[in-house]
Amino acid sequence: MARLKRFSRNTVNVSKLILAVRSLAAAFPDFIYEKPNKDSMCLYKRTRQPGGEMSGCIIGEALRKTGVSTAGLDKAASSGINYQLDRVGLLPEDARQSVWLAEVQSEQDSGHTWAEAVRIADQNAPLA
Repeated sequence: MARLKRFSRNTVNVSKLILAVRSLAAAFPDFIYEKPNKDSMCLYKRTRQPGGEMSGCIIGEALRKTGVSTAGLDKAASSGINYQLDRVGLLPEDARQSVWLAEVQSEQDSGHTWAEAVRIADQNAPLA
């Protein structure tokens, strides 16, 4: 059985990741993530699309924006956000952060724009 490669802990924390998600949603409010295929839920690693548009999910894009390498993540994964955060060495300071990030990811995977995904997460999984 293959062992998972462990990565050192990042200096980025989940609060910074959430700020990056919000920043991306503000910068690209109408962006709609398109799943690479019906079986995968989130594309954490970017692939090129015609026109050079982003094709990674908002969580993957936010990780890159904060300087966290996505090299240790599955290219396309259906595993939960906590598993993926652990793979890159991030631990939520508060359980609500994991719930909020999972909600954002779920909403974007369901076809909502990034701005809508953040708004719905704020409503359904408030951080405060």
